[in-house]
Amino acid sequence: MFAYNISIMRSQPRVTSVVKAAVLELSRIKNLQLSRGHMPIENYQEIIRLLDAPAPLLKTAKLVVEPSQGGSLSVNLFAGISPRLTRLSLSGWRFRHAQLPVATNLRVLKLSNSPTDSKMPVDHLISVLSTMAQLQTLHVIDSLGRPQGVTVNPPAQQAKLPQLTDLAVDSPLSTCIFLFDHIVSPNFIRVSAKYRTDSAGVDSDISLVRGFAESLGQRVSGPIRWVKLHAHNIKASRSLHSSSSSVDPPPDLHISLPALLQLEAVARCFVHSLALTRVEIVYLDWDSSAQLLRTYLGDLGHLTTIIAGKDATVGLVRALAVDLSETRSATDSGSADLKFLALETLRLVQWNFEDMHWPRDTVFEMLLTSLTERKKAGFPLAKLIVDACRHVEEELHVVPLRAVVGNIEWDGQTIYTSESESEEEHSDDEHYYQW
Repeated sequence: MFAYNISIMRSQPRVTSVVKAAVLELSRIKNLQLSRGHMPIENYQEIIRLLDAPAPLLKTAKLVVEPSQGGSLSVNLFAGISPRLTRLSLSGWRFRHAQLPVATNLRVLKLSNSPTDSKMPVDHLISVLSTMAQLQTLHVIDSLGRPQGVTVNPPAQQAKLPQLTDLAVDSPLSTCIFLFDHIVSPNFIRVSAKYRTDSAGVDSDISLVRGFAESLGQRVSGPIRWVKLHAHNIKASRSLHSSSSSVDPPPDLHISLPALLQLEAVARCFVHSLALTRVEIVYLDWDSSAQLLRTYLGDLGHLTTIIAGKDATVGLVRALAVDLSETRSATDSGSADLKFLALETLRLVQWNFEDMHWPRDTVFEMLLTSLTERKKAGFPLAKLIVDACRHVEEELHVVPLRAVVGNIEWDGQTIYTSESESEEEHSDDEHYYQW
């Protein structure tokens, strides 16, 4: 007997018989990737049914079904047992009816895009997770439903996952809280959570946010150094990571909440519940006031990098100023009211001035003023990064900032460094004396 791999992610109708023949040999497959592609739905469902068989050699499996295609039917995946399986990714499945295998060596589990009427009850997921003590990564994106059983406090059953370090959840917040309350892990390092509002009013949502922050604060171990706060449109794409493509590496804590919630209330919940004193990087994509940012982020003594998304513009620019008072003397360059004292790098990501209420010239004039004040106060910005910002002109908006920033990077290219300018001046002096 020999083992082999199957990877068919763009199936054509004519390969149906080939795929079927291969899947019939499931007991000999080590790595399996399947997607319907252009295969007739009834043929693909027939192939999926064949996965209800032992897979003793299988190590990795990625199975994709579009939610509109009817899902996975009632399948006891791999006959309920797959002892060597370490990575399992299922997309578009009807998890309410599909039975996940007992995979005691599983390291990575990713479930995504389940049809609305067939999401996996969160208490069922907990029972599955309780058999996966080796799990390190758990991503459950738009696939969890409310518990089927009665919620008990304290939880009647918990999943002990001592190796879990990466958790991503995209669900109604009450479901997120239930999941967190039923997972026991001392090693959370990276957590992503996005939710769509699941209650009638904003006040009750804030109450849920507070409960989630408290639950999270009890479970995240070690200092949080990389935080992302992102506001999403409830009707927008459900992808948890769609707004993170320009930010690498992934954050330790990524919270995405509906834009209708007030950032101040959200910030208060997390600041009070989580140890954020060691935060070094913050990605902010939320419309907020300068005073709010100064209050909740301004005194973080280790915050060296701020990444500002398209919704964090004027408030952030003003928050960087020495003093928000409009009556402050123009000759006063003291730093008594200066915030963000450790800030070294400011990164502007996907700013689009067509969608902003403020003219771009005004915003960059305000930025120049704030950075000039910081330099006079003895806290100059070391680096400015401009990434994928529309309607920003280098000569008009970026070049004037050279006087107050040590290094400027534009779409991946360094366009100015203070060291290069010094070298040019030194070169000119040498040329003069030689002449």
